[in-house]
Amino acid sequence: MTRLYIPALVMLLIAGASRAEGRNCYVLWQAQCFEIHDAQNRDITHHVLMTNGPIRLRVQADSCDAQAPVLQRKPRQALLAEFNQRMADIDGCAPLDKLKRRASEQAGPLVERFQRLREPHERRKVHLLDPPEAGS
Repeated sequence: MTRLYIPALVMLLIAGASRAEGRNCYVLWQAQCFEIHDAQNRDITHHVLMTNGPIRLRVQADSCDAQAPVLQRKPRQALLAEFNQRMADIDGCAPLDKLKRRASEQAGPLVERFQRLREPHERRKVHLLDPPEAGS
């Protein structure tokens, strides 16, 4: 009977240890707005603001979804202020109350999204912002 408990105990200890050290979470912060120059002629510029690539952070959560806390309050507020400062310079962009982000446990999907948004387009202008330090 004790032979059954030992492997189970080992598995519980391993699961507990991996949970305590956290997990990788890849994050891309972004915002967008539209600057309308001439609505009749459809002269519109799509502004995409985002961090200059997904960054890897360690989180203490079961999963890396939209609810997982990835930044402490101070760096998150600094990043929001940086987004709002850039948006203030663009006609048609309203200040943000909070940051929108995409998060994934794998970098691949976010890298693909980042590359797709960065592709040149005649009516899109991309604004890249420096992300907060990964340890923040």
